[in-house]
Amino acid sequence: MVPLSAPLHLQVTVLSELVQVAFSQRRKLLRHTLGRWLEARAFGGEFDLQRRAEEVSVPAYLALARQIQRPNRANIAAPMARKKGPPRWACWVERRAAELRLRSASKLS
Repeated sequence: MVPLSAPLHLQVTVLSELVQVAFSQRRKLLRHTLGRWLEARAFGGEFDLQRRAEEVSVPAYLALARQIQRPNRANIAAPMARKKGPPRWACWVERRAAELRLRSASKLS
């Protein structure tokens, strides 16, 4: 082993969680474990998830941890645009109100 010339500026918690998630299931591809974890963090960068955790080199894990830790335009997925109009729950409230009106009308008949 050769020591690094400059220390890495990584958050140990990010690297620890990354490796723990990657190795959480034996003999599985990374897309099943690490893929979901990266999606939850809106990671939009490049990383091959069609490998097993043991096939990824240590420098590759370090590079991925650096990308996750330091968000920039390259690795943040674009936020979903909010549609104009009433929120989703408003439609549910309207349907529920219509159901209640129908019930009360049928009771009166």
